[in-house]
Amino acid sequence: MLKEYYNLNEILVNHLTNLELRQLKKRVKQVSQTIKDINLISKVKNKWKIHHSIINLFQRERKRGQKYQTEVTIHLETGYDKNYYYQLAKDIYNDKPNNNFCFSIEKDINNSEHLHIATQRTTKQITSSIKRIERKYNVTILKNKHTHIAPIYDLEDYLNYISKQMQPITLH
Repeated sequence: MLKEYYNLNEILVNHLTNLELRQLKKRVKQVSQTIKDINLISKVKNKWKIHHSIINLFQRERKRGQKYQTEVTIHLETGYDKNYYYQLAKDIYNDKPNNNFCFSIEKDINNSEHLHIATQRTTKQITSSIKRIERKYNVTILKNKHTHIAPIYDLEDYLNYISKQMQPITLH
């Protein structure tokens, strides 16, 4: 049964938050300063009284520390030059321009150009952007066996990898 008000102990015991006691106490102070409605949060006899409707404010807030979260490699069949990949990268960026985005274009051992991208967008978001570019230019990118889209697990390693032939170009 849903209670109307909870104290800190009840929030912890009933697993209504993913915070530890110390973090919960800190968050209660923050929330009580922003919410002035005593019907939602108040201190009665040294115990906090928290209304069930604001329990969601006591969840852990994870801040992404990484500037980029998704890597993309696009290596189309031969015949596509540096200018084509540069324009392709700009078009992918311009599809949703308000994010961190950098790219580099390099040659493989067969002297064939390909594109590496690091972006703040999720894999789902970048895939959607590439689908729109495919329709716009009538080109197959996602079904190409040399196209790779994945989360970045080691950002420093990935940025070093895409910098081996040229300094990545950052778009803002």
